[in-house]
Amino acid sequence: MEGTNSPRFRPTVWPGPPIPCPKVTRSGARLRAGGRWGAGVVECYFDADITEVELPDDFVLREISEVDLAPDALADFTGRWGSLTGWGQARLSCIPYEWVPGQVRWDISRLEPEIPPSGPRTTWMTPVSAIALHVLTLRALASNLKIHFDGGGVRDFASAWLSHGFPVPEKEGQSWLWFDTLINAALRPYHAHVQFYPNAGTLTGATPMPTLYQACALQLYNYIAAATPFAHCANERCGRIFTRQRGRAQYGQHRSSGVRFCSHSCAKAQGERERRRRLRRTGGQTPSDPDAAS
Repeated sequence: MEGTNSPRFRPTVWPGPPIPCPKVTRSGARLRAGGRWGAGVVECYFDADITEVELPDDFVLREISEVDLAPDALADFTGRWGSLTGWGQARLSCIPYEWVPGQVRWDISRLEPEIPPSGPRTTWMTPVSAIALHVLTLRALASNLKIHFDGGGVRDFASAWLSHGFPVPEKEGQSWLWFDTLINAALRPYHAHVQFYPNAGTLTGATPMPTLYQACALQLYNYIAAATPFAHCANERCGRIFTRQRGRAQYGQHRSSGVRFCSHSCAKAQGERERRRRLRRTGGQTPSDPDAAS
């Protein structure tokens, strides 16, 4: 099987260097399920709790890969990190139409009109199926990029898409065509653009205000731009993929070189595990014990 070291399949980026990721806006969120809501919708409300959140550098590899797709878990995830989907009629603006399953489009069509007959809109709703679609798409993109960094072949690329519920690409080139199509649709906020603010009556060059999905796509872009290697956590009970080690939260440590573990806690746990094994091999005595050395 041919790997991805061939120049034909070497991803390139424009403008080239990594782009700083803006903070993501988040608001309160709650799940509505049963009855008219079917499998469930997540409702975000804008009358309180509007904050900004800065994502960890490997959020798309860690939090996205680990979030449960159950409705209540997706609602909690949205409330903590922000919306993966767009707002209102733009719920699916970041995913090309042909990539949206009919069930997701149907779930959205069943929701109430976006603009009520009177009064300002203070909430919006999106089906959990649409949120799950954004999670699965990010997982497929990250898997495709990981296979590239690992030097995988055609079967590996096929598995990267199939394992997340997508069709199997016929060949490696098709997997990259899909990757380009999906990630570029999500990177639109980072192009040059202007923003009109009706309340202020101003028109200005604006800092992008990405959805969580778009911020994750930018992380994938930055991995390519910076040639960031993906590592596997050496903790035998973890094994997750990471780019930076997460240290003690109170110090905000995020090491990226010379590390074997995805977090300080994983390193500590593995060290303790190996210490216990050494003790068992020496009958409960450490090499520093006088009796053990004799």
